[in-house]
Amino acid sequence: MEFSILTLLVGILISILVGGFFMWMGAKMAAVKNATFGRAVIAALWVALIMWIIPYIFALLAIGTWFGWLVGLILALFAIQGVFATSFLRALLVWVFSIVAQVIVGFLLTLIFGIEFSLLYNYSF
Repeated sequence: MEFSILTLLVGILISILVGGFFMWMGAKMAAVKNATFGRAVIAALWVALIMWIIPYIFALLAIGTWFGWLVGLILALFAIQGVFATSFLRALLVWVFSIVAQVIVGFLLTLIFGIEFSLLYNYSF
């Protein structure tokens, strides 16, 4: 299987769209007034960029990835707050709801595909 830049970009786009969907669901559950799918995708893009870049910079500076993750999380919450024009508490709720939904879906997909792959592996000749 050949891996290309196009494959990477399509994967990132799908990831941002799925993250945006869960961010939108979280915003609806947190009763954010400006909760649209477009804003959620923009928020998901900002959160992804922040959560990739900030811990990486902190790791390069030998400050620590955990501290970088914490700073990234705080900046991501401010990004959510800014995109949805809501309070910090509602931004935190949006983030929590979207993370919980992503973990549940990730677990279910792993369970479904993990079982399928293990069955294929155990019974292949």
